[in-house]
Amino acid sequence: MIRCLSLIACGCLLAFGPRVSATVVFRLPESALIEGLAVGASATSFEPLTLFESIEETRRSGAHVLEIRLGQALSPTARDVSVSDGMPEDQTVALRRKVASSSAKLVAARVRFSNNHSANTRLFEWADSLEIQVLVGEPPLDQFDNLEKLIRKYNIGVGLWTGPKSGASSTSSTTTGRGQWQDPKAVLNALRGRDPRFGVVVNVLNLVRAGVDPFQAIADLRTRLLGIQLTDISGLTPQSRPMPFGTGRFDFRRLLTQLDGQRFDGYIVFDWPAEQAEFKDDLRKGLEFFRGHLSVIQRENRLRLAARGVNTPAGLDYEVLVQGDAPEPIHVAMSPDGTPWVGSRRGFVWTWSESARTNLLAGRLPVNATGQRGLHAFAFDPGFLTNGYLYVYRSPMLPVGNSNRVSRFTAKRVNQAWQVEVESEKVLLDIPSAHHGQGQGGGLLIHPVEQCLYVGTGDNNLPGETPRFYDDPKNPPQDPASLLGKILRVRLDGSVPADNPWAQQPKARAEVFALGFRNPVTLTWEPATGRIFAGDVGFDRREDREEINLLKAGGNYGWPRCDGRGLETLPGTPCPIPDAVEPWFSYPHDSAAAVVVGPFFSGKPPAGWPAAFGNGLVYADFPRRSIRFAQVSTETGKVTNTVSLASGLAGGPISLSLAADGSLYLVEYAGWLAGSPQDRLARLVPRAKPAAAAPGSTPAR
Repeated sequence: MIRCLSLIACGCLLAFGPRVSATVVFRLPESALIEGLAVGASATSFEPLTLFESIEETRRSGAHVLEIRLGQALSPTARDVSVSDGMPEDQTVALRRKVASSSAKLVAARVRFSNNHSANTRLFEWADSLEIQVLVGEPPLDQFDNLEKLIRKYNIGVGLWTGPKSGASSTSSTTTGRGQWQDPKAVLNALRGRDPRFGVVVNVLNLVRAGVDPFQAIADLRTRLLGIQLTDISGLTPQSRPMPFGTGRFDFRRLLTQLDGQRFDGYIVFDWPAEQAEFKDDLRKGLEFFRGHLSVIQRENRLRLAARGVNTPAGLDYEVLVQGDAPEPIHVAMSPDGTPWVGSRRGFVWTWSESARTNLLAGRLPVNATGQRGLHAFAFDPGFLTNGYLYVYRSPMLPVGNSNRVSRFTAKRVNQAWQVEVESEKVLLDIPSAHHGQGQGGGLLIHPVEQCLYVGTGDNNLPGETPRFYDDPKNPPQDPASLLGKILRVRLDGSVPADNPWAQQPKARAEVFALGFRNPVTLTWEPATGRIFAGDVGFDRREDREEINLLKAGGNYGWPRCDGRGLETLPGTPCPIPDAVEPWFSYPHDSAAAVVVGPFFSGKPPAGWPAAFGNGLVYADFPRRSIRFAQVSTETGKVTNTVSLASGLAGGPISLSLAADGSLYLVEYAGWLAGSPQDRLARLVPRAKPAAAAPGSTPAR
């Protein structure tokens, strides 16, 4: 496959952002690139070897890109022939054949430009015959107009070379002294208004010796940067000398990070001193470094860019960990060993590796993903580190019909990585699911003190049919004989606790703990008190409310007869259910809303968090793509205020989990019932020294 490495604004674009590079188009095979970057060698470094031998040495090192120099001997059988635009035609043909047979690409040539237009034209014609893309040199100033015409005619770039200074520079307007182009301002001034294919090729060592910061120069020249000649160096001082790769002081990782951030897609060649044995492995070592680091750097830069635009309070930073590589993330939870686990609606389960900076597949559970079905949530057994028990709430694949199911699986460590054994499933509870797959619920929680599982089930009603069923006492959420529209409570082995409210009633399901819910997608608990909260997604009208409910054994939370306003759902009159439990906290649905409950902070904020987050509940809203904190009075236990934690997220936050180090992990579901390139695992990270000022707040809502 041929890949277009474009330095032109309308050329082959990478993953994101506007292009800021110069405009030369390289056509190179994928095999010639390292993570999309053209990296190779300068043929001068192989001298006194001939160009043919340099091509072979480059190929043996694993590179295909070569910058040549006019004047080098052509081949072992034609040492008397120098590479030039005046070489015999048969030797030019031989060079073309050599290049084709070795899969080499002569991307650039160091040349000596003339003050004669005809001579420069011959140079371009020769370069065109060899498919050379950039001519590098120090052309006379009075030839710039003519060179620009040739650039446009042949579509070959010209790179002003940051060569070594030669003593005194000429002050003539028609010539240039060597090393004149080491000053980025001089380059930009000379090229202002000219064809964007008229650029610069920088030699890092020459810049450093001239007292120029190479990183700043590369940044300043980013719109004109065609190529880079690179070697390791002893330091960033004018006395710097070349060093074998990896033994010097040059920060190659910083360079790669900068180039990726600038979206540079010119060429890079390693340019070490010729005839010095200690440099013979430079190309191989350099290529190994680029291969080992470039993909990681590119990923880090993409994630860093992805985090822009998210607003957080002073003292907290937002960090994207995974984007696009975890389709349809639906749940995140911290395992007892501190590892974040992520579940996908499609049944994938991943763990996050902090050391590898990536998500690792732990298993894929079979799920029915029609409608809103799929994997909903999972929870870890208190003894997980010894028994490996993982409780999963999902829609299983069935030969006939649909259901939601709570099962126990066993996870084991294999080569230091967690793996979920699909065949280890033990079914604990099956819950009916309507054929349309709407309103499935999804909350799952292990209460570590009680050693019980709490399960949130949706009403399975279609919102458009609410007028038909809202006052039917046998509609599932109000019927204790149905498992739908409920909070269920079972032991970890699936048995029913004897103290469940309906455990002794023959016409009721013993698993029911509380009823009258619409769609309790998330559950959380307050460790200090053991209280459990359910995030119940409200009805779809503007006047409806998103509810966070404090669970009470046997409580009736009103739906569908009554809604979160404390009113009868359709007439808007007082709720006729005398013992209906009011929401612990609610806020208006308005144009769109779907509440998600997260961790409860008791008494004081997690380590490193601002003081405003001292006592209360983290909650999120899926369609609003925001996270807030409900401040709770320690005296009344009621919400007194809310403050923003994050806004402007790329996807809807659908699950939240607090790590022991104070990081708040979240998954952002950017699509809906389909994957999105912006599906993310992210986290809010407290800074070491939180800002003293409290974040802005709004009245409780």
